[in-house]
Amino acid sequence: EGSSTWRCKECHGWDYKGEDGACAKGSHYSVTTGVGGVAGTDPEAIHTIIMNDTPTASPSGRCRTAPWRSWPLFLSRGQIDTNRSIDRATKVARGNVRRGAAFYQTICAVCHGFDGRAMNFKDEKKPECIGTVAQKNPWETLHEIRFGQPGVGMIALGVLDIQDQVDILAYAQTLPAK
Repeated sequence: EGSSTWRCKECHGWDYKGEDGACAKGSHYSVTTGVGGVAGTDPEAIHTIIMNDTPTASPSGRCRTAPWRSWPLFLSRGQIDTNRSIDRATKVARGNVRRGAAFYQTICAVCHGFDGRAMNFKDEKKPECIGTVAQKNPWETLHEIRFGQPGVGMIALGVLDIQDQVDILAYAQTLPAK
């Protein structure tokens, strides 16, 4: 329930694997198939699927009516196999913390702070900073490193190699959770 439930990750997961991924259990469990099967498919074909073949059970029918034409491009060319980047059992990023620190401290720290505490995504009673999210949901953090965060000005670092992005995640996981 709520305004964030229309987001793709609510059904398909931050790891894009749906019921077969990291969202197979927990408070945001998914009962939907992942979207990995369309990786490499022509974006126009994916657009047709979204507009014509999406189940009507989708929250508010948003998959059919949403104006974002970038979805097919992401689904075709933007997905990665997150199991190569994050150990699903431990949630630990398969990156080089030292390399990630160099990127984080020169790019991310401008907004998030050198210790990752400059932005609190929740409130004072229950703080949630970059370290919290990176440790709790590394798939979300990696997705946001790659594509930014719409509506809040977080830049996308997609120009970096995927391993550089995973290295940033590995470093972010060393930052304080509170």
